[in-house]
Amino acid sequence: MRISAVVLSALFCVAGAAWAQGGVQHKVADTDHMWGLAKRYYGDPYRWRAIAEANPDIKDPNLIYPGQVLNIPDIQPEEKPAAAAAPVVIAPPPPVETAAPLPEPVPVEPAVAVAPAAALSEEMPEA
Repeated sequence: MRISAVVLSALFCVAGAAWAQGGVQHKVADTDHMWGLAKRYYGDPYRWRAIAEANPDIKDPNLIYPGQVLNIPDIQPEEKPAAAAAPVVIAPPPPVETAAPLPEPVPVEPAVAVAPAAALSEEMPEA
């Protein structure tokens, strides 16, 4: 019992030191991940390690679950997460000028006259 009290008090001291530097708490949502949280709060996804180090109870930063509360260090409570970049609006392409419609094709007479199929069957010798 005495050992667990010492461990618990040490844990609160570590947590208090983290809060002394400033920070906010974030409740993990279904689609959250450390990379995205770092981009959201710091504007730099490569700062995910700062969040991971501020939460020593998380053994694997790739495994955070909805409902967990994470400490986000170095953020003042009144600060808001970094705003997402404004969406890029792409203007539609200018209309393409179309050429005048092509004229109707001219019918071409075959160079060799073709006999109707009935005429061919009469001239065919029997085998």
